[in-house]
Amino acid sequence: MTKRFLCKGKRIENGEWVTGQILIFQSQYYIFREFGDGVKLAKICPDTLCQCTDLCDEKGKFMFEGDVCAYSYFNHERIGKIRYNPEACAIEMLTYAYAGSINTYLLCHCDDIKVIGNIYDNPELLKGGKNK
Repeated sequence: MTKRFLCKGKRIENGEWVTGQILIFQSQYYIFREFGDGVKLAKICPDTLCQCTDLCDEKGKFMFEGDVCAYSYFNHERIGKIRYNPEACAIEMLTYAYAGSINTYLLCHCDDIKVIGNIYDNPELLKGGKNK
């Protein structure tokens, strides 16, 4: 099964990350997963909802929007976050460069990608990264 519709979000009651399919019911956001004969629902904070890119990092871990990654771009080590750009219909790596500028690269052009955190739990990873 494709992971294209796989999502993750942080549970409201305890802040744990849960992964599964998204369900929006009466303006409430839930992640649900099928287990054996039943379904488990977890109410999540909608601000933390992230969709899977359907791509894996170098360790085989699925990458989601909002993940912070270390990667190589034309042999330069960088740190950036994954985002979907609807105008380009593309998954991009958004990197904060020197003097406040922002660079974007198509994810398919990045090499040696490794998820090192996410923008919700580790926002400090995007400040002062190795963007040489």
